[in-house]
Amino acid sequence: MKKILKCSLCGEPLKDSQMVLLKNIPESAQGFLKEQDKISKNYSSYLVQCNYCKHVQLNSKPVEYYKKVIRSVGVSAEMVNYRKKQFEDIRKKYFGNSKKIKVLEVGSATGEYSEILLNTFDQVVATEKGAQNIKSNLEKGIDCINTHPDDFDFIEKLNKLGKFDLICCFSYLEHLPNPKNTLNLLNNLLNNNGFYLIELPNSEMIFRRGLLNEIIPDHLSYFTVNTATSLMMNSGIEVINASCNWDNYIISLICRKTIENPIQKINHDYQLFKKRLDLLFNKEIYLHQNIVIWGAGHQSLFTISTTIFGKIASYIVDSSTTKQGLYAPGSGLKIYSPDRLKTHTPDVLIIACAGYNKEVLNTVKNMKLTINCIYLLDGIDLIKV
Repeated sequence: MKKILKCSLCGEPLKDSQMVLLKNIPESAQGFLKEQDKISKNYSSYLVQCNYCKHVQLNSKPVEYYKKVIRSVGVSAEMVNYRKKQFEDIRKKYFGNSKKIKVLEVGSATGEYSEILLNTFDQVVATEKGAQNIKSNLEKGIDCINTHPDDFDFIEKLNKLGKFDLICCFSYLEHLPNPKNTLNLLNNLLNNNGFYLIELPNSEMIFRRGLLNEIIPDHLSYFTVNTATSLMMNSGIEVINASCNWDNYIISLICRKTIENPIQKINHDYQLFKKRLDLLFNKEIYLHQNIVIWGAGHQSLFTISTTIFGKIASYIVDSSTTKQGLYAPGSGLKIYSPDRLKTHTPDVLIIACAGYNKEVLNTVKNMKLTINCIYLLDGIDLIKV
């Protein structure tokens, strides 16, 4: 039997990797025939673990129907309820509970999940192959496109619809001969601030329980949380949440595209922030104002010493007694107790306490000071209260 030459995840050669020959296994999970003598009883395949990335895979070719998703959850009320809650939680956590979200499900079978998505979000597009599957999607009111990531026109057909806010793949990537290529294509379709919901069978569970009978040629890849995360990283995707669900059978990943050239981006954004501060505080209204900054944490110190803050601020206040009476690194501004605000009340107060901004703002309000203007520094956003 000819063995595969390279790992489907990392692309490294598999010639010296661990492998086991599985003899007389079913040729597919859906290969049911009416005539017994046509059933193949001597199908074999190697189960291989890559020495480099530890990904486990079969050396089989994809089953002939791999572009069509076959799913049995349409009859499971429990799964439907699980999906409803899952999609609603994603809408609340990642999209501010907005329904005005554009969703793509890649490989929608007969539309069971896309239909639930359509009840959760305003616009859902699905991809699927096979006339019956597409018909079932359309009957559910789903815009279903006849294409597959391994089709030459996949990107061309979907690009016409614009970018998506959420892209979903449910137990899909494990069927593909080149899952990394599929993810690279999907990156072109996802908004820069969009998210992925990607689910895979949890092979860590079947390895630990010795469930060799979970191996089937329909599934070419056998992912664990670690190897699934590696696949995402190798495809320019960041995993922000990983969990194992449904009695530990499913790996569920919430992901987003990684930032290209992060150093250039963070510097570019910060330079724009500095320009915004210059435009604001060079105005006549602020030229003769007494301006004070509350906060001597690292974010505040960096901002003060690298922006106009270091020139316009009279002093800094901070609740930490270990910093009071000392001079701030970078700017040299003196740090006082917040009590100084009562006797030397500023015209403008800039609260730069990161995660404690709201708490400090409440403290300032309770002090009942006659401050003309208060700002909150939220990252590189200056918000007037």
